[in-house]
Amino acid sequence: MDPTVRSPIGTKYCVPGLPHPFVRRPRVESLLSRRRRRRFTVVSGLPGAGKTTLAAAWARSSPRRQVAWVNLDAHDNEPGRFARAVIGALVGASALADEVDDIDLLSGADTAALDVILGRLAPGGWTLVVDDAHELRSPEAIATLGHLLERSPEGL
Repeated sequence: MDPTVRSPIGTKYCVPGLPHPFVRRPRVESLLSRRRRRRFTVVSGLPGAGKTTLAAAWARSSPRRQVAWVNLDAHDNEPGRFARAVIGALVGASALADEVDDIDLLSGADTAALDVILGRLAPGGWTLVVDDAHELRSPEAIATLGHLLERSPEGL
């Protein structure tokens, strides 16, 4: 699936466009490509340093790369909202849309629903980009992130 096509819900699940003009950073992008040796990669830097642009350029650099993207904001601290955001990103980026009728994505989404989606992901090289993770401040949202990090399958 093309990483730019994600969801009809605005830009929350879209890989951001690249600015024009755009300066590639091949050395740093290659570091992201080698990240398969690790389960998690954190891209950090000062505001405006280009973290989102770097991740978007990397996500767009290979049409075979399977990328689910979620842009977070302060509202994702509301109960269940971060779990719904991750579920929306994973469902939108995969072929799971027709298989999730039994999961209520609009209300009550929690780590159990997230586990169901993680269990249904096709094996392979999935990447979940959680952009603006610094927005997560509530204990529930941070616990859900911890759950995601602990329970994510080998291919994610």
